[in-house]
Amino acid sequence: MVDQTEKNAMARCLLKHRRPSHRWSIGTACASGFASSTHPGESDVKSKPSFLQGAAFALFLIHGACAHASVWTETGDAVDMPAGQYVGAGIDRINGSIQPLNDVDMYRLQLGSGLFTASTVGLSSVDTQLYLFDANGFGIVGNDDASSASLQSTISANLTAGVYFLAISAFNSDPLSLAGRIFPDSTDFTGDPNWSATGPGGGSALTGWTSSGGATTTQAGSYGIQLNTATVPEPASMGLAGLALTGVLWSSTRRKKNTTIHRPSTTV
Repeated sequence: MVDQTEKNAMARCLLKHRRPSHRWSIGTACASGFASSTHPGESDVKSKPSFLQGAAFALFLIHGACAHASVWTETGDAVDMPAGQYVGAGIDRINGSIQPLNDVDMYRLQLGSGLFTASTVGLSSVDTQLYLFDANGFGIVGNDDASSASLQSTISANLTAGVYFLAISAFNSDPLSLAGRIFPDSTDFTGDPNWSATGPGGGSALTGWTSSGGATTTQAGSYGIQLNTATVPEPASMGLAGLALTGVLWSSTRRKKNTTIHRPSTTV
């Protein structure tokens, strides 16, 4: 016959070796939402992911929204004036074509603050020119040749967050305002650096373009523009991440309020 002392010892043994039916892995939560695991050493949660797991998943969504990048392909023929063809945020490359020879394509970008660069080097056989304008059509920076060994273009500028217009043309289609050329003509420079808007029309907004495109033998064809900037996260993605984090905080608070600790009895 088993006495009470032996019963208590058996109960303690069972409690010591009892295992929950589910475990949640923080490591896999970011990769697949919330995934179950049975690896030892991980936090035991019977039915719901922990606060840290949920927070990690929300941060994963936010990181994805911020780091997300994609390619925009020109739809039809992008117009040559603001509002341009809307590209939005999260784009790191634009693909398009210059057809006919005096074609100019303009793209509306939503950019974050910091250093912005755009380049066609290695991405086109066209003798390109790149120009950047602010939301009101005033010139910021332009470039014809990135170097003496290249017919492609690179521009860079430190920007505040906002809307900008990026234009690409073949040499030598240049932007105009009512007062004349917004940027100096490329033949005015040795080494062809980035131009600021110091042409005769640099103090006024864009109104048109010169029609001298196609001045070289590489004047038409396809192009790619590589963009590098601190882009603004997509609102929908940030909203999803915010909802996820809010839900985690609410769920954690509710569990803390409603949790009652029950100590198992050792009496059999």
